[in-house]
Amino acid sequence: MMVVKEPQEMSVSVQRYPTTGNFAWSGFGMRPLQVVLVLTLAVTGVAGIASNPLFALSLDSVRSADWLRLPAPLTTQAALPIAPPDKVLE
Repeated sequence: MMVVKEPQEMSVSVQRYPTTGNFAWSGFGMRPLQVVLVLTLAVTGVAGIASNPLFALSLDSVRSADWLRLPAPLTTQAALPIAPPDKVLE
């Protein structure tokens, strides 16, 4: 989104864009489009809420599966000490 201080600074295409007061859903095909948009919003919201338990169930299943866990390392390696910046190793 671009914000301008004066209306003269807007491009021609932005000036021609219909405002909310001038836009009407009464044109041909606009009412079905409005219905589809509202239904899509409702279905997407319900699907998002309904899918949460499925994601929780799958996460619990993965966490409890022994064959999906990484094997424990047999040996551990100690990290090498880092030299101070004033002492450069050559």
